[in-house]
Amino acid sequence: MFVDIKLYMTTIDEENLFVGSSQEDRETSLNSLRVQTEIIKAPFNPTDPFRLEGNYLEYQRKYNYARFKYYVNNDDTEPSVTRYYFIRDFEYVNDMVCRMVCDEDLVSNIFWQLKFARFYPSMCTYNSNKLTANGRKYKAIDAGQIYEIEEEYNLLKYFQSSGLPTLAVGFIVFTSTYPRDEGDGFAYIEGNTTYPLRNYVLPFIYDPLTGSVREDFKIFAASGDRVLDVFDLGKFLNQTTAGFDIVSSMIYLNLKNEINVTVTKYNDYYGAKISGIDDNFLRQMTLADIGNAMVIKKLPDAFETFIENLPIDMYSVPEYKKLNIFNGGNVYEYDTRQIVPFGGVSRITYKQSFIPPYRTTLYFNEERIQYTPNNFISFNNDTTFMDFSSAYADWYRQNYNSQIMGLKVKQETERENLGVRTAAGLANTVVGIGATLAGGQISAALNKNAAAPALAGVNAAKQATDFATNTISNYLTLNNNQAKERKLQEFQIQDLKNTPSEVSFGSSIVPFIVNKMYMRVVVFKNIFYDEIVKYHKAYGFESMIDISDSFQQHTLFDYYRADDTVLNTNEVFLDEMERSQVEDTFSKGVRVWYDYNNMKNFTIENPEKAV
Repeated sequence: MFVDIKLYMTTIDEENLFVGSSQEDRETSLNSLRVQTEIIKAPFNPTDPFRLEGNYLEYQRKYNYARFKYYVNNDDTEPSVTRYYFIRDFEYVNDMVCRMVCDEDLVSNIFWQLKFARFYPSMCTYNSNKLTANGRKYKAIDAGQIYEIEEEYNLLKYFQSSGLPTLAVGFIVFTSTYPRDEGDGFAYIEGNTTYPLRNYVLPFIYDPLTGSVREDFKIFAASGDRVLDVFDLGKFLNQTTAGFDIVSSMIYLNLKNEINVTVTKYNDYYGAKISGIDDNFLRQMTLADIGNAMVIKKLPDAFETFIENLPIDMYSVPEYKKLNIFNGGNVYEYDTRQIVPFGGVSRITYKQSFIPPYRTTLYFNEERIQYTPNNFISFNNDTTFMDFSSAYADWYRQNYNSQIMGLKVKQETERENLGVRTAAGLANTVVGIGATLAGGQISAALNKNAAAPALAGVNAAKQATDFATNTISNYLTLNNNQAKERKLQEFQIQDLKNTPSEVSFGSSIVPFIVNKMYMRVVVFKNIFYDEIVKYHKAYGFESMIDISDSFQQHTLFDYYRADDTVLNTNEVFLDEMERSQVEDTFSKGVRVWYDYNNMKNFTIENPEKAV
């Protein structure tokens, strides 16, 4: 029996094993190393297997790894077994002989034959598909909650024109009630429902950096007609259009997917022609005595795309990255791990309602909502430009029961009471008339007074006439009093109707833009994000996902640390000591490399193995 021995100087150690892409690739890669010594057909002594010819100074500190090829018969050309060893030291035997102190690199020797019935690593460089399939649940590193902006998304409608800086378009939307006429083409339609509202638009051109509104622009509709803009605000608010009553308003800048803008330079101003991307979105109408205005006619039926191809990966956890939605004074935090591609794309879509309070709804594709591709966050726009309070509407709401209905109940009760009193008076009058007539008959009989019955009849008639006169007088008086009360109430209500609406400003345009009160989505990342990624690339993620069915996760290296392992020995037999050594290697944590030329190089990509 003899052995072929090859000694190497390598970067391999017990925490960084080299297994190659296969057993054959491993040997080919090691054979290409520059520092190596080969001893051919060395006699094998099982009682002293690592004995070498030569002074130990010839070997010490020159080699740290060894390959032994064992041949059973002296005429064998192929080894029976090939094994690799860690060289711990060289010991002096005599001037011509030394001895290697070695431990077998057992895991590397059998790596490509290793099979597990169960392998739950507590730490592993998981393939992202493994993490995705298991909800990307892992223990994040506590690196502190300090973040910086990685990306900011918004829906501002920017445009550029020669000689101008980057500018944008905004709307002030005024929602007005009006008496709807059949066939009116300006009522607002949302969700196939027509509302008795008109959403008037006063556009403006602004500088996104300073928030200042450009006075050198005039706004035109798609037809080419000049339309009212924000500088016509006073004229617009004082219009006399029948049924015009503003109930709410907002500043709206989320026009990226809503409008097109074309700019033309004239002698002393710029003309901005605005048209809706959806033909039904914007309409032009004429307001009496003040000119043309733009009206939001219909909310587009389709979802509008806010963010396309939102970057989401295994590092998208709140401790490392978080997604905040800002709108006015509202802030919403969203866990992007819940978003999975829908139709192959990770996106956020939205819908904007133009019915006060102007709710905005963002739609997400979430894996935790399995029965629908969408989940959503809905919030009030909170971008008020002016608040309107109608004295009449407020009074009517607060006093309908107590005064309007109360007056009706009071007057009906008075009528009923008058009827009761009249009935009682009629009964008394009938009794009185009977008594008078009876008295006349008695007097005639006792006093032999023939005129007594006739006189009694006259008195009875007078009683009936007096009762009828009093009844009519009471009813007329009651009706007059009630009519007066109703008229006074009508005058009170008319005064309230004529009272101007109370107006309070929510936000002026410049602070609104400068303070970024418009809707935006900001992705924040931890200030130690790069170091966090480096750590996870080197050591993986702390989770408990069985990878026994696909042990190799990447093509450059994988890291494993696991206590819960069950070996399947169908491919290779291990005795108790060897089994314990394999389990101990994985329990301590080990990194296996598949490409020797890039061993311990953590700066390059580690592509995932296709699964």
